Amino acid sequence: IQYILNSDNKADAYPNLAPLLESKGVRALDASTVEIELKQPYALLPQVLGSKVMFLIKHGTTDFDKPIGTGPFKFVSWSRGQRVTLARSDNYRTAGQPYLDGVEFIAINDPTARMNALVAGQVDAVAQLDGSLARLIEANPALVLLRSKSGATTDQFMMTNLKP
Repeated sequence: IQYILNSDNKADAYPNLAPLLESKGVRALDASTVEIELKQPYALLPQVLGSKVMFLIKHGTTDFDKPIGTGPFKFVSWSRGQRVTLARSDNYRTAGQPYLDGVEFIAINDPTARMNALVAGQVDAVAQLDGSLARLIEANPALVLLRSKSGATTDQFMMTNLKP
């Protein structure tokens, strides 16, 4: 977090986080606990810390193209804008998990192409289909449509300290 708050490092999260924190408002309490002192209450701090542009980076890191991976999978390869390949981590905290040897995420930005890849068996699953494509899955006996509530949120930020 201190790395991110140093404007010289040009971290992506700096503009979101720096205005909220005191200059000496971050300190490590132990190896896995950080205390952050805010200038004022900020209810969205967990979202900012967990956003896609917020990464905790080891001090001195200069190569950002070789992530290590955490959790049930370890990083294998990455082709920007195309795919990410992960392999099962034998060091995962839960014995016997994950159940998969690996996972590959393939970027298919066009919804119709994504659907065609699923129907052709080129991919095992797709996400975020619009209603018309979801109906095609329901009509195909070889496919199963899983519906779930989204955990996604949309934050709206307003500068209430300025007049319109």
